[in-house]
Amino acid sequence: APQQNRFAMAGFRDGRGTASGPLSNDTDVLADQPALELRLPAPAILRSIEAQWQEIRKPVRLLILLDVSSARALASTAASVRELSSRDVIEVWAIADSPGNGAYRRVVAPVTVGSAQAELNQAIESAGARSRPGAIYAATEAAYGYVLSNPDPERINAIVLISDEVDDRAGPSLVDLERTVRPQPDGPLIRIYAVAFPGSSAAALQAIATASAGVFSKGQPDIAVRKALTNT
Repeated sequence: APQQNRFAMAGFRDGRGTASGPLSNDTDVLADQPALELRLPAPAILRSIEAQWQEIRKPVRLLILLDVSSARALASTAASVRELSSRDVIEVWAIADSPGNGAYRRVVAPVTVGSAQAELNQAIESAGARSRPGAIYAATEAAYGYVLSNPDPERINAIVLISDEVDDRAGPSLVDLERTVRPQPDGPLIRIYAVAFPGSSAAALQAIATASAGVFSKGQPDIAVRKALTNT
């Protein structure tokens, strides 16, 4: 009671939501509200919502840009793709493994998840990239321009950038890339979901994601990649 009275004197309701003491006499407080409260959903309902979410939400057109040499990170990416809706369309690029091959190489052409799940997983797991600095910013800029030039109006358009390396500084600067991926009022929204693994520049990847109104994640591959893909 003494603690509850102190809260009441400070202008708070008690633990049951009741306005008591001086608060009940305040003419600016609706002491008899709320009259209707929404109860928390039952666990079974929450499980059902979670299970149906991928089928209820708007489908995704997703470009995954891989810049990893870790087999575990590649396996985690492939495993996380299984959690996407069967209606989602995915394309996979990888940072080129040598400077003469351009900024990136196409690993998987656009494919619907439900029609090629096994092939998609195998292609991702075998898409090992270089283990040295590469044209991350240049490849990201190319991926963004590619999706931006031909957005799918019926889908969420997004890019997932997964990296365990740093940029080779041969392409645009980070500041220029941030400016490029920043949403425009009269253009489609292309969010970048960046995943940082050890060895990458987490600050740079976070800056890219933030500039595009996307989401940044880092940490264990299983958790970080799943967070990026499910956030789309």
